Amino acid sequence: LQVINMFFFLMIRRPPRSTQSRSSAASDVYKRQVHGEILSITVGKREMASQKSITKIFIGSDHAGFEMKEKVKKHLIEQKYDVQDVGSKTDERCDYPDYSKQVCLNVQREPSARGVLICGTGIGMSMSANKFKGIRCGLCDDDYTAYNARKQNDCNVVALGGWVVGQGVAFQIVDTFLNTEVDENERQKLEARIRKTCLLYTSPSPRDRQKSRMPSSA
Repeated sequence: LQVINMFFFLMIRRPPRSTQSRSSAASDVYKRQVHGEILSITVGKREMASQKSITKIFIGSDHAGFEMKEKVKKHLIEQKYDVQDVGSKTDERCDYPDYSKQVCLNVQREPSARGVLICGTGIGMSMSANKFKGIRCGLCDDDYTAYNARKQNDCNVVALGGWVVGQGVAFQIVDTFLNTEVDENERQKLEARIRKTCLLYTSPSPRDRQKSRMPSSA
């Protein structure tokens, strides 16, 4: 009887692993294994850069991302960012390259600016944006990928999918992206990786350019 009582006493004092896991998940603390070290990110309490370092944000979407773009734009304006909307202006069907081009060209002209691109999944926008010289576009589906897009890869444009993430997650993605600084220790390694990437893929051939009717500046 004493053994049974002791067993139930220990069960009460020590909650099962599954309960502890659910409690941790509810605390909004994300832990990932990065280069052998645990990187802990607490929502709203990350290592953030000053918003003053980002002077302007260019945002664009196609028809599929229009509704989410309007929500994200309002969210950023409320945070006192200078937001420039390059379109689309309605949810009528349109082509995502037209708006990724406008965002990327503006970010090229203003290196201190950042770009936000939204389509249905974010895939088309990210593929299009990464054709532009000097543009590093990260496709993000949560605040952890947004954090590493900046911290590890120094992305200057973020793409997300209006069909993939909800409003709350979209806000977390852009907030994290805009307020995270690149790891200076990784900058030189990053530049070397980018040079390797450029050797793997160059600009489209004249034949491909003619087929797709891509502008010469892309």
